[in-house]
Amino acid sequence: MFHCRWFRVTTVKGIFYCLFLPVANKNNYYNVIICISNKISFIMLCTSVKIARLILASVLLLFSTCLSAQVVDSGPTGRQNVLPVEGAGLLMTPDTITPLETLINRLDGNWEFIETGKGYWIGYTEDMFSIAAHGDAAVPELVSLFKSAKTKNGKFGAIYTLHLIGINREIIARWNENFVNAKARAALLSLMQEKEYAHDVMRLLMRDPWQSDLPYLFNIIATEKDNDIIWPVINVLKRYYIPGLPVNNEVPDTIAELTILLKPEDKKAVKYADSMEEFNSKIKAILKLYEDTFPDQIKVDKKLYQEELSKFYARGIKDKLHLQDFLEDLGIRRDDVFSYCSIGAKLEYYCKGNVLYFCTISTAREMLNKWWQSLSEQQKTEICLVLI
Repeated sequence: MFHCRWFRVTTVKGIFYCLFLPVANKNNYYNVIICISNKISFIMLCTSVKIARLILASVLLLFSTCLSAQVVDSGPTGRQNVLPVEGAGLLMTPDTITPLETLINRLDGNWEFIETGKGYWIGYTEDMFSIAAHGDAAVPELVSLFKSAKTKNGKFGAIYTLHLIGINREIIARWNENFVNAKARAALLSLMQEKEYAHDVMRLLMRDPWQSDLPYLFNIIATEKDNDIIWPVINVLKRYYIPGLPVNNEVPDTIAELTILLKPEDKKAVKYADSMEEFNSKIKAILKLYEDTFPDQIKVDKKLYQEELSKFYARGIKDKLHLQDFLEDLGIRRDDVFSYCSIGAKLEYYCKGNVLYFCTISTAREMLNKWWQSLSEQQKTEICLVLI
């Protein structure tokens, strides 16, 4: 009697876990079902086979129901209308009944991104998927929403839904993306004029850089006067294939391996930086330490010490720091996998000979303008036609 009561309790608990606990990975469900099945097999020895089979069938039915809106996967499936979350995928069935205008107007209200558990996956909402299912027809309506929105939610909703249209509602991987809709891309580029949202627009487009963006980006660099718009444009150039680029160029090994040790009193604060203000001060302290330690190989523009360098960006920094790692921590290192979804800090670098210079965005802009203007039209065309 004691054994039967214990098995009944644990079996009910197992069913509860299947129904109500968040999915971590596909093995969790399977392990629970196996556990329940084993207990039921034992019950079959103690009670009628017919009742035990009925219990097992009920458990399997509950299990299948629980998964009806969930695509269990350890990574993105690349399937349309599946939103990857940590250890699983959510099936986002588009609403084909509600009018497009109503769906778009909802974006200007109260909504939140779905928690994906990973920084590289965007938590598009159900309404975003429903709007994106309209494809090109939704693009001008979303641009109109962006211009007329009364809330930041409306602005961001338009931006991220345009991006979802651009990738055809298909999240294919963790660290790369396939942007396929030229109309949605042109719409996003047109939204760069509002400086408050330029950072987010470029952070989305850089996930799959198109060389055809470059004339537009270099035009912004040449004509725009606001550094809040110019800065993200300059920093995302690291994601494009641009031979001969005068900033963010290749760092010689002799420079990349230059190493500093942080002072004991700074280690904890740097490693566990949890605010933009704190990270900003630590960047400047490390820049000065590098310049003081290697004065012939590292040069820092003094204007950087007066500027805000981490408006949207912060991360931990190692105690023992190679220069190449520091560039990665700043989010401005070339060929860094994490550059996929991060514009980085508000500064740039360039190398000349065996010297690395940290410079302001204004200095980088001057160098880029001069370089782009020095190219012939044929050279510009060749760069913009490169397939990457």
